[in-house]
Amino acid sequence: MNQIPNSRLTIVRVFSDILFRGKTVEEALQRHTAMHDAFVKAHVYGLCRWYFRLDAVASKLLKKPLKSKDMDVYILILLGIHQIWHSPIKPHALVNEVVSVADLIKSLGQKVF
Repeated sequence: MNQIPNSRLTIVRVFSDILFRGKTVEEALQRHTAMHDAFVKAHVYGLCRWYFRLDAVASKLLKKPLKSKDMDVYILILLGIHQIWHSPIKPHALVNEVVSVADLIKSLGQKVF
């Protein structure tokens, strides 16, 4: 497994701490030992900065709200939208990477948060 999917999994974990546990960005990054990972930090700060816009778009794209047990998937959706808007990587490649992280979470047999 390459480093980026693991980094995306870390982003989901860090952002879930911020969103659902009330942690600051710094506290969440330290908890997941991601203080020096520029990829993770950039996307976590991006999710924080654009959260309400991302949430509005994701809500319109989903037919119905996700269950609370699926919030890791919701954060992955937000991350995917954020990366499509703010990354030079082709959208089809980003979608593939987000799906691979969802598969990784499923294979771990556990929720991220």
